[in-house]
Amino acid sequence: MRQLILHIGTEKTGTTSLQNDLYRNRAHLAAHGVGLLTHADQPNNRRVASYARLRPAHEGYDLALARLGTDWREQIQAAIRADVQQLPAYIHTLIVTSEHLHSRVVTVEEVQQVAQLFAGLFERVRVVVYLRRQDKLAVSLYSTALRDGWTHTTPFPQKQPAAQDVYFDYEQLLSRWATVFGADAMVVRRFERSDFVGGTLQSDFFHACGLPDVVEGFTPGVQQNESLTATVAACILSFNRTMERMGIPREAPQAASLRGQLIQKLTPLFPHGGPTVARQEALAFLHHFQASNARVAHRWFDRDHLFGDEMTHYPETLPNIQIPLAAMDVMQPLLLQAMQKHGLPPAQDPQHKMLRMLNALRDIPLKGLAPAGTVRRVGLALQQQLPELSQRLLAVSDQMRAAQPPKPPAPPAAKA
Repeated sequence: MRQLILHIGTEKTGTTSLQNDLYRNRAHLAAHGVGLLTHADQPNNRRVASYARLRPAHEGYDLALARLGTDWREQIQAAIRADVQQLPAYIHTLIVTSEHLHSRVVTVEEVQQVAQLFAGLFERVRVVVYLRRQDKLAVSLYSTALRDGWTHTTPFPQKQPAAQDVYFDYEQLLSRWATVFGADAMVVRRFERSDFVGGTLQSDFFHACGLPDVVEGFTPGVQQNESLTATVAACILSFNRTMERMGIPREAPQAASLRGQLIQKLTPLFPHGGPTVARQEALAFLHHFQASNARVAHRWFDRDHLFGDEMTHYPETLPNIQIPLAAMDVMQPLLLQAMQKHGLPPAQDPQHKMLRMLNALRDIPLKGLAPAGTVRRVGLALQQQLPELSQRLLAVSDQMRAAQPPKPPAPPAAKA
C-alpha cells in the first residue's frame, strides 16, 4: 500500500530546516522506502500550493508561474504526477512538505485541488500539521517579513479579526483539511519541544508519519530561518524604509541581495535578544483565539487548553532600541550602493543631492553622536563616491558646530 504524507506546516514551525534535512537525506529516506517530489520546486514544494490556489495571482512567485502559459496548472499537474508514477516500486511513502499549504491554501475548494492533484495515486493520505501558539508564530513571522523587505513596525497584523482567522485560526485550518481528507487522516501536533518524541522535531515528525525506523541514521543540519535579534531587526526595518523611500521595490533582486548581506554581517555583531513586543499587546492578540484554541484542544488533543499561558518572556514595556555606530558602519556602504544605482536625482546640484541623502537617512539615528557629528559622519562616508556632496556636508557640519553654544567650564575638582 502506497501512502502520501502531506506536511502542511504551519509556517514558523521549523519547516525550512526540516525540508532541507529531508532533501539532504534523500538517499537515507529511499533506503527506508520513502520518496520526495522532484518537480515541485524543492525543498518547500511551493508549486503544490500554487497549483491549488484558485484566487487571482498577486505574488511574484505565482505571477512567474502564470508566464509559463495559460496551461501552467496543467504543466505542474503533469510534472508532479509523473514524479509519483516514476517512483521505484520499493517506495511505499511519499512525503510532500510545504508550509505554503497552510498560508496560501485557505479555502475548502483549494484543499480539494490538492486532493485532485494526487487523486488515484495513493491508497492512504496523512495530513501532518504542527501548531504553534499564535503570538509566538506572529513574532517569528515578523523576522521573515523584515527579511523580505516589509516595513510594518509590529509583529501583529493590523487587520480585522476575520482577516487574521485565515492564517492564525487553527480551528478553521484543521476543519478545511479534515473536510476534504477526513478527520482520521489528520495528525495534529503541538510545536512544543516538551512534546517532541525523541526530543527533536525531526524525530517527532517521523513518529507522526508512522516512520520511526527512519530516525536512526537521519542527519539533521543547522537550524535555518532563525529569528532576528532586536538590534538587527531595528537595523533591517530602517534599511527597508530607506529603500522604500528611494523607490526601490522590496522584490528587486538588488534589494534582496543587500538585505541578505546586511543580515549576514550584523547577526554576528548583535547575536542576543530577539525582536519582541509588550506583554499586553501579545495577550490582546492571543485572546482573540482563546475560544477556538479551546475547541481545538478538546477535539484534537482531549485537553482543556491548547497551549500554556507563559508570558514572562515579554517585557511590560518595550525598550527604546537605537542603532549603534557599529551597525551604521555596516549599513552605510550598502545604502550607498543602492543610492548610487537607484536613489540619486539626475540633477547635479550638490544641495539637491544633500537633501535627498538626508531624507533617505532620516530614520537612522547615530547612537552617541550630536546632530553635527551625524552630518559629519555621513559626509566622511561619501568622500569617495560623492565628493561634492561630501564637501557640502562637512561644511554644514562645521557651521553647526560653530553655532553651538560653548560648553560651560568643568567645576574644579574637589580637594582631598
